[in-house]
Amino acid sequence: MTWGDSPPPQRDARSVVGLVVPASNAVIEEDVRRHLGGGTGVLAARVGGGHELDAELLSRMAEEAEVEVAKLVEARPGAIAYGCTSGSFFGGTTYEHELRERLAVAAAGIPLVTAAGAVTEALRATGALRVGFASPYPAEVHARGCEHVTVQGFSLAGDACLGIADNHVIAGLPDEDLIALVGRVGASADAVLLSCTGLPTADRIVQLEAAAGVPVVTSNRALAEALRTRLAEGGVVP
Repeated sequence: MTWGDSPPPQRDARSVVGLVVPASNAVIEEDVRRHLGGGTGVLAARVGGGHELDAELLSRMAEEAEVEVAKLVEARPGAIAYGCTSGSFFGGTTYEHELRERLAVAAAGIPLVTAAGAVTEALRATGALRVGFASPYPAEVHARGCEHVTVQGFSLAGDACLGIADNHVIAGLPDEDLIALVGRVGASADAVLLSCTGLPTADRIVQLEAAAGVPVVTSNRALAEALRTRLAEGGVVP
């Protein structure tokens, strides 16, 4: 047998997920893929532009997301996610629901989840009542994350942020900074939410949970689990 003689293995075309992600996020595709495992493919569309996390950028990303979701629909993925946690909770108490409903229309029947919705599902799955909220975000964005936690019915057990607005800096944060961060909020919590899809976490979960002493929900891990659930509901096993 020579190279190229064997036909490629057949794969359910629906074992592909679509992500709409911040333009400067170079982490999420690989991190979600690693959390998903198996042979699930990841397609991404980018929104926004610029790498400084602020209200203007988050609003612009949300405005552009519908068009990008509609483009991903053409590839017929098994599920689609809006892959920005702060961008799906920043607008206030009903914002995540309204954004999800709007993007679901563009998704034309393909299951759609937001990052903020995914972390909420993951926190509920832990059975936690008291949640510690940790993020790399600047203070204004972090405060909106704290609000999201309480609006979803959890008690805020503690919070800590690093005050970083630059997505490129966030992506390169060393292990020790994140370990110290979750350690600051885990003491009185049932679970910790470490928010931001720009943080690579696939190789860090064990260390993070050891430092926190409780389950740690990360944005990309939660997104992967939410996407896996939607694929399974559609009869696709990643």
